[in-house]
Amino acid sequence: MSHTTPLLILAACGLLSAAATQAVAAADTSKWTCSACPYEKAGVSGSVEAGAGAVTGERARYGADNGLNGKRGFGVLGGTLRYRDGTDLYGSGVAEDIGLDMRALAAELGREGSWRLNLGVSQWPHQLEGAGRSPFIGAGSGVQTLPFPAAASPAQMPLASSLQPVDLGTQRTRSELSALWIVGPEWTHRVSLRHDVRDGTQRLGASFFSTSSLLAAPVDQTTDQLELSTSYAGRGINATLAYQASIFRNAEGSVTWSNPYNPVVAGASRGQLALAPSNQFHQLMASGGIELAPRMRLSGDVAIGRMTQDEAFLAPTLNPTLAAAASAAMPAASLDGRADTFNASVQLSAAPAEGLRLNASVARNVRDNQTTSRLYPALSTDTFLDPGARRAPAFSFKQNRFKAGADYRIGRTATVAAGVERDERIRSWQDVVSTRETTLWARGSVQPTEELALSLKVSRAERDPSSYGSATWVTSPQNPLLRKFNLAERNRETAALRADLTLSEALSIGLHVDLSRDTFPDAVLGMTLARNLSGGADIAYTVSEQTQLHAFAQAERMRSMQAGSEAFGAPDWWSRSHDTAHVLGFGVKHSALKGRLEVGGDVVMSRSRANVGVVTRVAETPYPTATQQRDSLRLHATWKLKDGMSIVGRYAFERQAQADWRLDGLQPDTLVNLLALGETPPNYRVNVFSVALRYSF
Repeated sequence: MSHTTPLLILAACGLLSAAATQAVAAADTSKWTCSACPYEKAGVSGSVEAGAGAVTGERARYGADNGLNGKRGFGVLGGTLRYRDGTDLYGSGVAEDIGLDMRALAAELGREGSWRLNLGVSQWPHQLEGAGRSPFIGAGSGVQTLPFPAAASPAQMPLASSLQPVDLGTQRTRSELSALWIVGPEWTHRVSLRHDVRDGTQRLGASFFSTSSLLAAPVDQTTDQLELSTSYAGRGINATLAYQASIFRNAEGSVTWSNPYNPVVAGASRGQLALAPSNQFHQLMASGGIELAPRMRLSGDVAIGRMTQDEAFLAPTLNPTLAAAASAAMPAASLDGRADTFNASVQLSAAPAEGLRLNASVARNVRDNQTTSRLYPALSTDTFLDPGARRAPAFSFKQNRFKAGADYRIGRTATVAAGVERDERIRSWQDVVSTRETTLWARGSVQPTEELALSLKVSRAERDPSSYGSATWVTSPQNPLLRKFNLAERNRETAALRADLTLSEALSIGLHVDLSRDTFPDAVLGMTLARNLSGGADIAYTVSEQTQLHAFAQAERMRSMQAGSEAFGAPDWWSRSHDTAHVLGFGVKHSALKGRLEVGGDVVMSRSRANVGVVTRVAETPYPTATQQRDSLRLHATWKLKDGMSIVGRYAFERQAQADWRLDGLQPDTLVNLLALGETPPNYRVNVFSVALRYSF
């Protein structure tokens, strides 16, 4: 990761750089070396970097993903090691950020054209320091109780004396091992293993009828992945056969918690929620290609997989007054879930004439859910047991995709392309049985002068569903006027314009504009309109061989509208959202003192706003605007003391200010029917410094 340099060092580097630039003589090429040569010299080489760093300021939320969470000081430690015996045996090792919670180790050993072995271990955190407070005893575990009796609302609970800090976050550790063998000039065999461990806590909502609590739920998960493959390449043919497996295990299968509210019915004093169940996925895959003619190639792939999940069901309820009837209505002890997958595609490409290229493809994806669809007791949060049962549907789908396109080069300065795509889907247990979407697109690019290049792509897609019905397998009926946005009739238009301008060998500018518009002609209720407009620019300027500058800007605006009905009829309320985002950044790199001093920096500023408004038949106060501002500065300097020895300094400043009406002022007892964690939006100002000594050999 990128750490940072003390301001005094950077200031000194800047003064020396400015003074030295005037005195730099013509470059002395007699000692130049090839830093990008494909083969290294025989022997051992590498580098070691060691130092220390410090963090100042309000750190909450800044170090969530970079290993600096909760740290005032940290070590800078890393390095590389390379070996080559002068023939074909080689090896390397890399250590990154060993002094942080986010660290990585990797090693490679191999013989050119024969075999290769890779080993890696890495870990990275996602920690939310000061995420909130909770009164639950055992917060973050599978069983959470309360130190006080149930009450009517959080305001009547003794939270002042029972709230304890809760840190939400996880730590992921990954171990990887892979090997490759080359047998002869045509065969290659590979095997790779990966073991992921993820533990910590995560936010979980738990409810009893109309009252809810936010819990810190445990995370203790492992995922093992295996891949075996063999490949053949030769005589115009390439083919690969592979087996893949993914096994997920969750050591924490559920969370049990005490109801902090007065029970609505007798016995509703404890609840239980299931966490992600352990499951497996296995897949066989084959792919290949063949050259049918000198300018025609056919390729394809096919994969057959199976997903299984058979974790034992939890008790349907912990309410003793409902447990007997609910348990008797359970149709099985476990899901015995199974879904089979099939994915296949064929691609054909040809160049029948000079400047003309044709391509076509067809693909089929199937998810066949073989899980038995059963009737289960209809429990409402350990409070009510409905007399009728509810069916758990086994969702399946089939998808067919067709694509065809052509590219044609006109002279040396222009290219035109066009194509058509077709996407057909058939679903089970959905309001719409099938959808058919056809997309037409065209693209053109031209370079009218040596300095200017233009490109434009436009497309139009029309999705046509079969007759829209209403789900009959759910208890609550659905408004027949509602159209779900992923199933409804939809028209989508998009356009993308790009311009690249080279004003000189030193200065280049790029501009782009992208827009899209979705309309739903048949939607009376649901999403009715969505628009997106974005644009940006990037500039690169080489001041001299020693100094390079770059800058970029990006802006985006998103709008959407939807209609709803409280009266189970025609629309009587409407929602409009309007989001905007702006990002601006620039950076510089500078080398002075014949390359002994290298300095650089980057600045990035972003602003975003989100507005949501709801219009009903009565006057409504609009929601406050949610805003976010983030500014970051990164500076770095490297001073070469002598051959193989350098001082590396880095400095980073970041500040974030966020206003979010969904979290601002939301304390654990703010709402009558929610026992919250009291989380706050991330607001901080942080400085990170580091200085290290780097030795290269």
